[in-house]
Amino acid sequence: MKRTKILFIGRLSFDNTPCAGEVVKNQLFFERVKSLYNNVKSVNLTPLIGRVKKPILIFKILVYILSGVDYVIISTYDELAADIISYMKSFCKRSKIFYWVIGGGIAKKIAKRELSIDIYRDLSQIIVEDVDIENDLKQLGITQVRTLPNFKPVYPVRAKEKAKTNCFLYLARITPLKGTDIILSAARMLNRKGLSYTIDFYGFIEKGYPFEEYVHDVPNVSYKGTISLKTKEDYENLYNKYDALLFPTFYPNEGFPGTIIDGFMAGLPVVTTQWRYNRHIVDDNKSGWLIPIQDAEKLANLMENILSGKYELVECEFQTFQAV
Repeated sequence: MKRTKILFIGRLSFDNTPCAGEVVKNQLFFERVKSLYNNVKSVNLTPLIGRVKKPILIFKILVYILSGVDYVIISTYDELAADIISYMKSFCKRSKIFYWVIGGGIAKKIAKRELSIDIYRDLSQIIVEDVDIENDLKQLGITQVRTLPNFKPVYPVRAKEKAKTNCFLYLARITPLKGTDIILSAARMLNRKGLSYTIDFYGFIEKGYPFEEYVHDVPNVSYKGTISLKTKEDYENLYNKYDALLFPTFYPNEGFPGTIIDGFMAGLPVVTTQWRYNRHIVDDNKSGWLIPIQDAEKLANLMENILSGKYELVECEFQTFQAV
C-alpha cells in the first residue's frame, strides 16, 4: 500500500440506500482508490449541497488541506465542482488537483461562458467519460484531459437462453428529461392496439414531478420504487424478468449512462436515443436500438417489433455481453 495522502470530494453513500448514478460511480471509484492507498480521506457532499451549507463544506475541505494532502480528487456536477476548484486554487498550492467530470455538458458550458475556462487551466488532470468531450475541451485549449468511460463491476447474469417475457424495464432517475413521458406516450399507443406487455419503472422521482399520478392512468405500466443492486444475485433477480431496457433520454448533461452498463451486463438490449454520446455506447440494431429524441411513435413501433418477435433477442444478448 502506498503512503500517498489523498482527499476525495464528491457525493457518497455509506449504507445500502439506493443511489443516483453520480453517487454509484463515486462510491465505486472511492472504494477502488482506498484499495490502492492507505491514507484516503473523503468529504461527502451528499449532506452538504446547498448555499447555506457551503461555508461548512469549504471549512471541512480546508481542514484536510491544512493537514497535508498530496492529491485531491473532485467528482461532482459542473457548477459545484467549479466553485470547489476556485476555492481550492486560492489556498491549495502544493496538492495536485484531479477533476473527475460527471456527465457530458462541461465543454458546452465553457464554450458558452457559463463556466470560466480559467478555472480548469492549472488542474493536474481532467477525466471525462467520452472521447468527444475530451476533444471538445482540447479545442478550447484545455489539454490535460483523458477519457475514461463509466464503469461498474461486471456481473454477467445470463448464462443460457432466457424465455421471452414481453416486459420492459426503465431504471434511472425518473424525470421527463430522461424520457419517462415519452415511454408513457408510447405505452398509450400500444394499449390502443390491445397489445400484451408490461413496463416497470425503478428510480428516484424528480421533486415536483407527479409521475405516480401519470402511471396510475396508463394500463400495463407500474412504478416499482427504488432498488439497490449490489450483487450478481441482485442483478439476476431483477433483469431476468425483462426483454429490453428503455432509456429514451434527452437529458442535457448526459454523459455515459450507468444504466446502459447495467443493461448490457444483464444481456438486455437497450432502446435509447440518438443523443449526446449514446452512439458510442449502443451499436444500433446489434446491442440495442437508437431512435430520435422525443419520438414516442418511433419508440412504440420499436417496442411493438420486439413484442412481435421481429428481433432476435438472443443475438442481441450476445452483442451486449461483447459491449461490456
